[in-house]
Amino acid sequence: MSSTTRTTRKVAGGAVGFLVVMEFGSGLLQGWFPPLLSRIGSDFGAEAAALNWVMVIYLLMTVAFVPIIGKLGDLYGHKKMLLITVCLVAAGSLLVAFAPSFTWLLVGRALQAPLGAFLPLEFAIVAAATRSRPDAASASSWAL
Repeated sequence: MSSTTRTTRKVAGGAVGFLVVMEFGSGLLQGWFPPLLSRIGSDFGAEAAALNWVMVIYLLMTVAFVPIIGKLGDLYGHKKMLLITVCLVAAGSLLVAFAPSFTWLLVGRALQAPLGAFLPLEFAIVAAATRSRPDAASASSWAL
């Protein structure tokens, strides 16, 4: 095995490891809000009807962000758009963590919505990496 092949496998293994960690964090970020809704309501004095917006704003903005980010990834590069989405989600998470009011909490949740674009961008990055490798197995070799 040549050193180039070893280096390629090492880089690919690191990239896949990074993507697994990103998706694990994504699952945590998406799943931890519902159990906290009652506490959020008591801390911000929000009624049950208003608390629905914590989840609704995230879902609505995800529907808006994912196709836009996907298209921008096609135009300007998936890695670059993944980095931008990570920054947006991090900014939204900080805003949620230190929100001075319920309105700012909702703005933070809206900024976390690009999280939904992580997986499509990651798939595109992996697909591009496998297409560029000459020793990558073809899709037909995986068929049963």
